[in-house]
Amino acid sequence: MDITACRNVFVCNCDIIGGDDGICLKSENPYGGDVPPSKNITITNCAVSSASNGFKMGTATRGAFENIVFSNSVIYSDNGSPMMNRVIGGINIETVDGGSVDGVVVSNIRMQNVRAPIFVRLGQRTTKEGSYLRNVLIEGVDAEGAIVTSSITGVPGLRPSDVTISNCRMRTVAQGQADWAHREIPEAVDKYPESWMMGRLPAYGFFVRHADRVRLRNIEYITDKPDGRPAIVCDDVNDIILGGLELSAPEGGAPLIELKSTRRAFLTGMRSPEECKIFAQVSGTESAGIELLSNSIPKGQKALSYVNGAGMDAAKIG
Repeated sequence: MDITACRNVFVCNCDIIGGDDGICLKSENPYGGDVPPSKNITITNCAVSSASNGFKMGTATRGAFENIVFSNSVIYSDNGSPMMNRVIGGINIETVDGGSVDGVVVSNIRMQNVRAPIFVRLGQRTTKEGSYLRNVLIEGVDAEGAIVTSSITGVPGLRPSDVTISNCRMRTVAQGQADWAHREIPEAVDKYPESWMMGRLPAYGFFVRHADRVRLRNIEYITDKPDGRPAIVCDDVNDIILGGLELSAPEGGAPLIELKSTRRAFLTGMRSPEECKIFAQVSGTESAGIELLSNSIPKGQKALSYVNGAGMDAAKIG
């Protein structure tokens, strides 16, 4: 289904099996002229299987998306299907062609063998004038069999904002390598948006870059196989709350959480795994205003580590 420049649309009780995106919202006018907004769209009670993406907003995103709800649905790859035929991304919220996203709610989604559970992307494939992505709420996602990191990313000068992900449970079978955590991640500013567009990411759970006001609350992210990367990596992020997360310990001594050039971060209500060596690592001279409060950190585990010019005044334990 491609739903383009439509208002007041209701999709429900559908069984979708396809080779392209299952349900894809777009915002373009193939006849030229102004682009009406894609607005007031509700999608619920669907089962989606695809060799591409399950639910997607993009990539033809020249106009506005407003008031979008996706709920109570299943996104899956058939049991025993080879890795190349997995659903690429479960929930994909994107705008890369100068359009805007304002007001998206996703809730109660079950995923099975989907490569990347969540992909949020504000890019600049064509133009950036007036483009924004904000006010996104994703909750109640239960995903097993992931192999690609979930991400929330913008590009320099374009930053998604007010993105909240909460009350989710995710399991990955990627078995990521420690050297992936040290890759230089390309900006891919003008590339086609897809969950694997930046290659192997430095975290096994969430990679957040060039973003403002992000909230990750009450999320369980478990590795079924050893993974040498941190669970969460933030890079150039302003105002983030990480609360009530339950995360598997990285293999080989990597920090559980890495904060690069991150400002106003609040880490609270977490129980660090006993196998961890470092709870949180702060990196870069721009990092500031980081606070740890009411976390359970085992005896002998380092609560904070500072690297790459980060000052010890960048973070504190409350």
